[in-house]
Formats: sequence, structure tokens, C-alpha cells
Amino acid sequence: MKIVKSIKQLIIPVIIAIPFYALSQEEKEKSDEIYQEAYTDAFQDNFFEALRAKGIENYDKAIEFLMECKKLEPDSVVVDYELARNYYLMHNYPEAENHYTIALQGEPGNKWYLNGLLEVYRAMHDLEKAIEVAGRLTENHGEYFLPLAELYVEKGDYDKAKNVIDSYVNKFGDSSESKILRLKVDRLISYSKFQNAVSEPEEAKSIEESPLEKYRSKLSSLYGSGEYAELLKNSSEAVDNFPAQPEFYYYKGVGLRMTGNPDLAVETLEEGLDYIIEDEELTRKFYEELIAIFKALNNQNKLKEYQNKLKEGRL
Repeated sequence: MKIVKSIKQLIIPVIIAIPFYALSQEEKEKSDEIYQEAYTDAFQDNFFEALRAKGIENYDKAIEFLMECKKLEPDSVVVDYELARNYYLMHNYPEAENHYTIALQGEPGNKWYLNGLLEVYRAMHDLEKAIEVAGRLTENHGEYFLPLAELYVEKGDYDKAKNVIDSYVNKFGDSSESKILRLKVDRLISYSKFQNAVSEPEEAKSIEESPLEKYRSKLSSLYGSGEYAELLKNSSEAVDNFPAQPEFYYYKGVGLRMTGNPDLAVETLEEGLDYIIEDEELTRKFYEELIAIFKALNNQNKLKEYQNKLKEGRL
């Protein structure tokens, strides 16, 4: 007797944000739809056992059930997708990449398969492949333009990042996210041009003599000696000249706090956080400084927010 069961296609909306876009790579919610295909009881039993196992984070067991499904339905892209998800959650990125690739061979334009592959490449820090996949996603899904631009920022290709932002604005109009990202990119481009301009005549000099290193050395000395008025003066100048250097925002924030301007210190520090790329130690220092300010201001909500970030290690 032929038994026909239906399982609708799973759609997992994933919201990618940028460090404020950090292209988030977590599942935020599942839609009301479920897979829809014709399968046997054996397949369905194993498949739902796999989902249960994944739900309690028993990924090895989930993979065992899914491999049984694979034997019953070798060409099921649904199975390869679920295998990819479990391998990804186990941080086995090569196997996750393999099964996403197989799933995409069956459904080349599937948004969620492509998004999963993007997550894998970001986890592997493979920017070239992540950019290629994000570019494919922008062909039909406008929400991926800004994450693509952020990937170009990570790569240091600021001109391409700006072009992507322009394309987004032309198609969908400006947004608060695109304005913030454009400002960040413009500052990085300005800094890059400035750096190139000062590096040419400085080629014969040592790195200690460069303007950037002079600021770093001076600010570190003023910070260590507790000369906060001078620290504020020099760090403000450093931020103006090197607007993409997050440590200068940190020193300015400390100078503002210690000279009696905590509100502007918060604004400066939170702006500086946007320029930090994979520097956990510096991010920790920013969080600790913000915690000290909000404690002094008796702002319990913001105090708890940054205490939780520090405690949970979301750096």
C-alpha cells in the first residue's frame, strides 16, 4: 500500500545584522510552514526523531537518524539541509559545507540553503566565498545588500562596499542602517587615503616615527600617568586625524569621563565600538569603561546591558 505523507518546505528566516549588521548567523524563528513531500513511514519516523535529537542538542544522534533517511531517499535535499544544520551546530564546517552544496545542487536558488552556506563561510572566515554567496543572495533578496557591504568592509575593499550600499539605496531607499554603514565606510576610505598619503614620505622612517604610532605612544603615556585633561585633548585630535582607530575613541572616552563629561563619554565609546573588528581585549576595555560610567550615572538598564555583554562574552 502506498502511503503519502506531506512535509512542507521548512523556511527559516535569518536576520543578518551589521555590527550592527554582523550578518547574525543564528536561526531567529521558524515559519508556520513545514516540509511537504511524499515519504514512507520509515522515512518520516527517522526524520522527526532527527528533529527531536537536534532540539535537545544531541547532534550526533540526529545525524544517525538523518543518515537512515538518506538511505531511504538519497536525493532528498531536505535531508542534506538538515545534515548541514547539524554539522554546522557541531562546528564541523567542512561537512556542513558539503551537505549545503549537495542541497543546492537540487535547488540552486533556495534562499535558506544559500544563507546556511553563508553562515558556514563566515564561521570559517572565508571572506571570498562568503562574498560570492552573499552576492548570489542579493540577486533576489534585498536584505542581503548591507551584509554584503559589511563583508567587503571586513575584507578592506571599501570602494566595493560603498558601491553595494549605493545599489541598496537606489533599489530600496535610504535607511538608518545604510546611513550608519555609509558613514563608517566613508570614514574608513578617508583614513585609508590619509594613511597612504603619509606613508609615502615616511617609507624610509621607522614605524615609531609615523603619526599613527606617535599618537598611540603619547596617549598610552598620558593614560598611564593619569593626565586626563591632556589625554582628552590629544585623543580628540587623534580621532579627528584617524577616525577609524577604535583605541583613540577609548582614550577620548576615558578623558571625557575623568574630566566630568560622562554623557559625551558614552556617545564617544559607543561610536568607537563600531570600528572594532575581532579585538576581544579592546572590546572588553570599552565595556568595562561603559560599565563604570553607567554605574556612576545610576543607569541600571544600561549597566545591566553591558554587564551581560561582558559576562556572556559577546565580544
